[in-house]
Amino acid sequence: MKDRILTDRYAKALFAAAQERSVGNVVSEDLKKINALFSEKKDLFAWFSARGGDKALRIAVISSVSKALSLDGISLNFLSLLIQKNRLGAFPQMGDRFNELMDYKEGVVRGTVTAADLETIQTIKDGLSAAISKKFGLKVVLSGVSSPDIVGGAILKIGDDLWDASIERKLTLIKESLCR
Repeated sequence: MKDRILTDRYAKALFAAAQERSVGNVVSEDLKKINALFSEKKDLFAWFSARGGDKALRIAVISSVSKALSLDGISLNFLSLLIQKNRLGAFPQMGDRFNELMDYKEGVVRGTVTAADLETIQTIKDGLSAAISKKFGLKVVLSGVSSPDIVGGAILKIGDDLWDASIERKLTLIKESLCR
């Protein structure tokens, strides 16, 4: 809970600073670059995230990395602050939360469609994206996940909402109604 509160606080502060300077999309791309780097170079992320050590050296290194990746000044200042406050370990979650705030501001809803095969996923994604966009006036971005556990139908998850239209779920409902 405490980590979620801190993550939210830092992400909101970064979001406010980026919006104030009208560079939200630039900062979002910067966060993706840094996240990709840290995902690829786990030892580097561990070194930056470790408590103790020479913070000035870490800030100097992150400044060099920032120049190499052409990061915006706000992004560099944010990373430096996280190093100073020993909070860089929560950077991935902060980046995710920042992007959620950006999506909300831009009226974007993200979700996942899970189905048995890619063809079904693509068909469902296209139809659902258009229908949800039309009904609610939001831009819908759906990703697809193929699962061999699903015999037919699909499962849609957007935020905390889940719509299960899989054959397995329908069979379970029929079984429950017959057992009553």
